[in-house]
Amino acid sequence: MNANLRFLFCSQTLLIVCLLGLTGYFWGSAFYIYSKAQLAQVLIAKSWQDTLQNPEQFSKHKPWSWADTWPVARLRWHNNKQYKDIFILAGANGTSLAFGPGLLSGTALPGDGFSVIAGHRDTHFSFLQYLAGGDEFTIQSRNGEWAKFRVVATEIVDSSRQKLLIEENKNVIKLVTCYPFDAVTPGGSLRYVVEAAPLHQALANNLEFKHSQFMHSQLNDYQFKF
Repeated sequence: MNANLRFLFCSQTLLIVCLLGLTGYFWGSAFYIYSKAQLAQVLIAKSWQDTLQNPEQFSKHKPWSWADTWPVARLRWHNNKQYKDIFILAGANGTSLAFGPGLLSGTALPGDGFSVIAGHRDTHFSFLQYLAGGDEFTIQSRNGEWAKFRVVATEIVDSSRQKLLIEENKNVIKLVTCYPFDAVTPGGSLRYVVEAAPLHQALANNLEFKHSQFMHSQLNDYQFKF
């Protein structure tokens, strides 16, 4: 084997080794992230069980010692093809949203008043695109009780132009995520909002489903910044 052939052979071998190394690195990184996410859900589930045992101390039941969030409710939804069982965390900031939907600070716990819950469109709240008027989901409170909610409205808003109206006298849940669901580039200003009312309230008031886009409401200090 002459020098040129030897050099070519060595170069190809080195290239193959480098490619195999990079492939292993990326696969290892992906497995680490997936494993970390799964472990987080196990710890959050345990934290929720601790909360059910001692609901008055729910803010002390953190999933891990350095966590700045904790579960405040549990949400279940299903249709013919999908089933969702997710924990709602305290705070709608980037840290908590990485592990689950977050309850916007300053709004009520689900079922106790006006509640706003935000989540990512491509993970925990991807199912919002399948919710239609009249659909139902259930919420478990820290006391262990389950309550049904019915979807009464959906809305697409521009967060750069509109702020969220907090109606403290209403007992509703607003689920908020980025829009559109299939957007290639993240960080857009559009938000998809699902409003749900307690089932008994929706039936008693004979609430009709409404859908609107870019509707302007009274402004206040709460913005769609999720």
